[in-house]
Amino acid sequence: MDKENSLTRSKKTVSSLADILLKEGVNTLLPGSTLVYEVGKLAIQHGKQYFTDRTEQRLHDFHLGIVQSETNDEVNLEGILKKTFNLDEYHAVLNACVQDIENEKTEIYSVLMKSLMVKEITTRHRRFFITVTKQLTFTEIELIRKLYINSSYDLMTVGGTSQQITSILTSHDALTDITIRTLVSYGLVANDRKDMTSLGKLYAEVLFEENKLPPKSINRQEYTKINVAILNYMIGDKTHDQVSRHLHESLWSHGVKSSILALDYHSVHQAPLLFNAGVLILGDVEYDEKHFDRRAIAEFASKVPVFPLNIKPNKLKISSLGLKSSIDLKENEPNKVRKEIYSSVEEIFKR
Repeated sequence: MDKENSLTRSKKTVSSLADILLKEGVNTLLPGSTLVYEVGKLAIQHGKQYFTDRTEQRLHDFHLGIVQSETNDEVNLEGILKKTFNLDEYHAVLNACVQDIENEKTEIYSVLMKSLMVKEITTRHRRFFITVTKQLTFTEIELIRKLYINSSYDLMTVGGTSQQITSILTSHDALTDITIRTLVSYGLVANDRKDMTSLGKLYAEVLFEENKLPPKSINRQEYTKINVAILNYMIGDKTHDQVSRHLHESLWSHGVKSSILALDYHSVHQAPLLFNAGVLILGDVEYDEKHFDRRAIAEFASKVPVFPLNIKPNKLKISSLGLKSSIDLKENEPNKVRKEIYSSVEEIFKR
């Protein structure tokens, strides 16, 4: 079989009868034949070839998917190849894979089969997972993955995991609502739509490789449980506010929550309970002693590390405040300042 030709056959999404006839090498009808006969014969021929090609490709992709993640580890690969499994389950999953209209689900079936081979799963659960995988669409299965990640990790969202799940399961889109109702009907999502069920979470762990279940797999960042106080004693100043905003964005991109504030001595006592560190924004301006509370900064620095961030050269005498070594910004252009701040944040966490 011509593999390149077969792939073209099986993956083309739009065609016409004229295209098909031409592809089979017929551009004129044979003398004495009827149009209906020729078209019917060639359509059957093409249809048979299409199903043969698609089945071969699915078989190849399915079995490759089972061993794909183990190919760089000879011990694991040998273990997978020698693993015994239930033939009825194997044929059920393989048959579902071949017959499924969605190519995207081939990898799903591969991982399902691998899980049935290597994981301890009860017979009832095994049969249920095979059946439900056949019934669900790729979109519905991807929503399960998204729900699992959002229920397992705080993704820097106000309200944490419960709010993340609520926002996903409270949909005003008709098609998404149908998908959610489908997952509820299979017992994968709770009836009140407030969380996944334990069955749903187990199903996600069976259906996806480990590298598909952390936040980074959906381009999200897990909350590090680190909170930083951005000490800006010149709120309202364009430069100070710009740097504070960029610093805030950079911290959040690193999974660190932050708040922009100006601590005073009356509020500083609670600050160490709320923050793990602080960044003090400093420039070449005259800081008003009524607002630039040195006692508060020193008190805070005695409990958690505070890093001075010099946005401009200055002669402020802060050596007595117990701060960490300073970080100096050298750029003035906004885009370059943003990039430099991102690098500065990484330096802070290396110290």
